[in-house]
Amino acid sequence: MKWFYLIVSILILSFLVTCKSEKKVEQEMIEEQANAGDQTEAFFTPPDLADIQFDQLSELQQQIMVNSTDAALREEFIHQAYFTNNNSIITIGVARLTHPETGAPITRSLVQRAARMDANRWAAYGISWIKNSYQPDFGKLQAFFQGEQKELMSYTQGDSLYLAVASRVN
Repeated sequence: MKWFYLIVSILILSFLVTCKSEKKVEQEMIEEQANAGDQTEAFFTPPDLADIQFDQLSELQQQIMVNSTDAALREEFIHQAYFTNNNSIITIGVARLTHPETGAPITRSLVQRAARMDANRWAAYGISWIKNSYQPDFGKLQAFFQGEQKELMSYTQGDSLYLAVASRVN
């Protein structure tokens, strides 16, 4: 019977030590991410753009969607959206504020997430166009940007949220 209590005691003790170790590792990871975020904020400084420049980028993105094979539009987009001095690309994500069929409002967090995903898709295209001589055509890439980013501004127009995001090009 003593062995049973000894084994149970050892198991409980090892469980408590493991839990405490996992919490410590988790806390360290949270602190590292917070510190990395602080460094990113200080290190990654996107350019300041005027409102008209955001409108021009949004318009170019719309034109590219309509004319998906026009390499000249893609080149113009990169010319306006890519900033070599800080190696960043500015893209505009767009998301609907209401459901297209029912007209019911969509929660703000989902709208913002959809707009960010759209901006990430445009960043992936922009980086591909920079690195691959403006290829592939719009609609041919199955990728999203994952890396350092900063949200620059957002505004609503009609039934859509427009979100401007700066992404670091690696």
